Amino acid sequence: MAEIPATPPPPAVVAPKPVVATRATAVPDSIKKLYREYSKDQILDSRYWPTRLWVDPWASQSYRRGAMALAALIGGIIGAGIFIGELSVLFSALHRWIFMTSARIAPDLPLWV
Repeated sequence: MAEIPATPPPPAVVAPKPVVATRATAVPDSIKKLYREYSKDQILDSRYWPTRLWVDPWASQSYRRGAMALAALIGGIIGAGIFIGELSVLFSALHRWIFMTSARIAPDLPLWV
């Protein structure tokens, strides 16, 4: 019997090296330029940029304005609750009057209306 010639082994395939993002290549240059333009180069320096940006948050006009808006909202909600609580007796009397008037005008309406 004739021998079958051995097939040569396939050539070794070298896997390409994985691309590892370094600090220089992690963020594209166009994005870095955009951040530098709008954030005065404070965002991409390090992870401590909020601490450097807001060393004294009360020095920022927008921070004070936001704090005043929050205080006004909370004060308004509390004030409305106090106002409605004080007038609940009048509203109760008004509700009773509306109910009695509607019962007198249209006695065949159901009570839940």
